Amino acid sequence: MEEGQYFVDATLVCVDCGRSFQWTCGEQSYFFSKGLRPPKRCLECREPRRRTLRKSPEVSG
Repeated sequence: MEEGQYFVDATLVCVDCGRSFQWTCGEQSYFFSKGLRPPKRCLECREPRRRTLRKSPEVSG
């Protein structure tokens, strides 16, 4: 993001369930500061996916 620009709440659509969800300006700021891409999944779909990925042996750190 360039100087003088700011974040505004955005509505995104979950790739798993198709529901709309809010991506707040605070979340956007965090994602941008970490160099992350916008989320593709709503919180309800993200949590089970995270638990599955944590249990996967090839993802262990």
